[in-house]
Amino acid sequence: MSPRAGTTDTSLLLAPGCNLACPVCDCRGKPADLGTRQRELRRGGGVLELRGEASRLKDLGEAVRAARDAGWGAVYARTNGVAYAAQGRAEELRAAGLTGVVLFLASDRAAVHDAIARVRGAFSAGLAGLGAIAATGLDVVFEVPVLDPSIQDLRGTIALLATTAPSTRRVRLYTPSALRPVDGRTPRELSPPRWDRAREALLAAITFARERGLEITLTERDGIPLCAVATKDPDGSVVIPERLLADRGGRPIPRHATSSLAPSCEASCGASRACPGTTTLYLATHGAAGLSPLPRAPQQRPRERWDETRKNAARAAFFTVLRPTVHCNQDCWFCSANETSHNVEEDPGRMMRRIARLGRTGVEQISFSGGEPTLSRHLVDYVSVAKRTGVRSIELVTNAVLLDKPEKVDALVRAGLTNVFVSLHAHDEALARQMTRKMGDHARTLRALHLFARHDELRLDVNHVVSAQNFRHLVRFVEWIHAEFGARIGISFAYVTPQYKALERLADHVPRFSDVMPYLKRAIARASELGVEVVVGSRQGVPPCQLEEMMPWSDVLVSLSGALTEDLPQKQKGPACADCRFDLVCTGVWKPYAAVFGTGELRAIPGEKITPEKCLNEPRIARFRPGIDRLDELRFGDGRVPHSAEIPLPEAPRERVHLPVAPTEATSPALRVAIVGTGRRGLAFAKALEQAGGFVLSGITSPHAPDKDLPEIAADVPRARSLAELCARAPIDAVIVATSTREHAEITRDALARGLPCLVEKPLGATLAEAEALAAEAKERITVAQQLRAAGGLEEVLSVLADRSGATRPVEIEVIHRATPSSPASLHAWSRTALYELLIHLGDLARAVAGEDLRVRKASAKGGGRPERVTVRARGQGPLQPDVTIELLLAEVADALEVRARLADGRRVSWIRSEGRDLVEVSDAGGKRTRTPPRGGDLARLCVAFRESVLRGDRPKVTAEDGARAMRLAAEVITALEASGAPFDRAAEPKRVASVPLRDRVG
Repeated sequence: MSPRAGTTDTSLLLAPGCNLACPVCDCRGKPADLGTRQRELRRGGGVLELRGEASRLKDLGEAVRAARDAGWGAVYARTNGVAYAAQGRAEELRAAGLTGVVLFLASDRAAVHDAIARVRGAFSAGLAGLGAIAATGLDVVFEVPVLDPSIQDLRGTIALLATTAPSTRRVRLYTPSALRPVDGRTPRELSPPRWDRAREALLAAITFARERGLEITLTERDGIPLCAVATKDPDGSVVIPERLLADRGGRPIPRHATSSLAPSCEASCGASRACPGTTTLYLATHGAAGLSPLPRAPQQRPRERWDETRKNAARAAFFTVLRPTVHCNQDCWFCSANETSHNVEEDPGRMMRRIARLGRTGVEQISFSGGEPTLSRHLVDYVSVAKRTGVRSIELVTNAVLLDKPEKVDALVRAGLTNVFVSLHAHDEALARQMTRKMGDHARTLRALHLFARHDELRLDVNHVVSAQNFRHLVRFVEWIHAEFGARIGISFAYVTPQYKALERLADHVPRFSDVMPYLKRAIARASELGVEVVVGSRQGVPPCQLEEMMPWSDVLVSLSGALTEDLPQKQKGPACADCRFDLVCTGVWKPYAAVFGTGELRAIPGEKITPEKCLNEPRIARFRPGIDRLDELRFGDGRVPHSAEIPLPEAPRERVHLPVAPTEATSPALRVAIVGTGRRGLAFAKALEQAGGFVLSGITSPHAPDKDLPEIAADVPRARSLAELCARAPIDAVIVATSTREHAEITRDALARGLPCLVEKPLGATLAEAEALAAEAKERITVAQQLRAAGGLEEVLSVLADRSGATRPVEIEVIHRATPSSPASLHAWSRTALYELLIHLGDLARAVAGEDLRVRKASAKGGGRPERVTVRARGQGPLQPDVTIELLLAEVADALEVRARLADGRRVSWIRSEGRDLVEVSDAGGKRTRTPPRGGDLARLCVAFRESVLRGDRPKVTAEDGARAMRLAAEVITALEASGAPFDRAAEPKRVASVPLRDRVG
């Protein structure tokens, strides 16, 4: 399937065999002969669809490899999913090198689908197969025939598919062009429905799909006429849903061989030139009945489509990426390679033959990437083969950790290496550890860079991924690179790509453009002043509109081939993009980014639209060097590039924390607090102290605190690199520990040894054993930052349960976490760590209401590529023994948190947090009483409770023992989910290596 739903450059039937017998299937024609097949595969282009049931295609892998070698940007295979319900079979599709699959489903009702398929159980097996396929990370396109509404709920069918594979973003709707006889009879009930009768269901399905973010585009293959989807505006104009029909610039649509117009439509329809017509089967069944000639062609917003321009972009690719492996000796949380990455060839013989074949075709550049390509023992041989076969440019994309010895670097240079692209995401070891989860690798990469820099013939660049952890250090990174290498090394700034591993904790790692751009633009300007060559990757996520006056450093005009052939299905534009100068050459932002932050940051850059043909055919653009050359096409405003000091950094927010923070009550003594950690959570604590009042911020500390831009913190607040340094400079009464989890125990013990009580971010420790040891040592001097414990709604629920005896004891407890698929409160991938941390919150709530420890009885999960529903059944382990249910519902229409309890006397009490407000309800025989407690400020209220526990010697609101018990319960749930088959691990997932102290540990 193509980057836009329903459009495909070439659809090639490889074999007609199938494990089902659907009369409405259009894959039972005559397969392409060998000559046609080879010719189509060699032609290259944008998107190729291989039809015939994928599980029956014995040479699928061979066909995909041939298509990839010929330059096809994306390759899909069609399947009904049944065969892939078997354990491990979905991995075969990934191993074949496919971009994704086109999956067929006829109805949302099992009996109807099975009857159409003529195979009992096809419905349930197909959905199971869909879930398994989605779990591999392959793209999925839904293919649904439009049938009579009496046997098919079209909207319900799409909803079912979207629920089973929520990461899917495309649907193809079509009407059968032929019916295959069944038992000697043509099933009339499966004939195309009259369009006047199916129109309402069709429009409802299209509307629903759009609401769910699913793309639908009608083409000549689908047999759906314009009158079936057209409506009238109040002004009388005929319209169709936006972006439903590919724009052809007024040219007639080339009708498919199985479609045509009714004679009456041809004679009287004002949209006949633009209409794909309906199938000849429809006309044979109904004639012109149900068709409604339109007075004029319908209107819709123009949109791009995959056409000859896109094909030319694919053919214009001057380099090929080859991967000797997808495994890596680091474990970067934002890694953009996994088992679905293309062009992986671990067999040395096959790799060398492939290199030689590419050399004979005249490819200009081969880039050896990964994973980490230096893990291959044959890398020098691969470079040598590329050199001997005439490849002009040979690039290595690497973290360079294994190249920190002169003999290794020299061997690659002698073999013919010309370009080196080294991943380096920080200017020092402490920050690098956060990115790569490896200790000591920063120094090794730096040694390798110096070794490469000795070879003047090499082009040397570093790849710097911009993320939430490092974007405030970008200017420092540029200056550090210049201090180490002068202008010898260039820098490529790549925005973190929200896919694969980065999806596991999306909200923590992917920052907003508006937060990052001031730092990125200042870094670019500083590099220009120092003579350091810089480029900003548009494919990696930064649209040119975000750079404004720094647009000349964008590679948007020279990265078309990959952008238009590979990125388009995974990216999204905003409403403003249609009027932008870069509309035809920019693919927008990654869909997961848009799902969390929206597209409101995108803006239209005025000017004549730049076409792909212009970029590909004009030498001044085709060989443009970002940041060095100047193009009018990349001009912004008056064209002046500001000095770095002229670019303002973010202003201090109004809630900026000052020193001291005034007490809320004149008689209340202020608590002098130090915050350890300058990341997102540390700054949240600083803001909470401001809201709470009664605190003095004695200082803030982290390895980068003295030189990190922190507009949220007043300049007069002391900063230090360690707690010991801060203690020597400022009086401190207590410490807030908001650094990485692996450092909690060490920092907390240091503070306790200095006599300073601690408020510690959850999880309390890196492991359960570490947390339990802290709890044993703390003697109630630790408060754990389970901030929901301070919510007003929970406190009111607990007040109803105060005596917990007799009639007031809780019998049943429910804690329900609802989130939309795009919400930051959702889970975007199967991640033990992200789920574990969410379960710590929810399990602690359940335990607080139960009033005793809980034991997990059963846990189950639903969802393929990402979790959709997690259900936990537990029971209290004390005298009350309530039954407890914890549910995560992650495909809801709105975010909400619900805590409900049924008491032994029949009363029900609940706390519901949703839509910006809290509601507490108590129901009994006398009816329902509601109250709205104050919303927000949970963390501030927890800070107040911490202050009071320190000043008055009260018991902490959430003790270290509470924190350890919450961790224990969450770990039990993860173990139970693993036992139930939750897909945390994929069979072919790449192996990655983290230093043992830096691993995320659950339990």
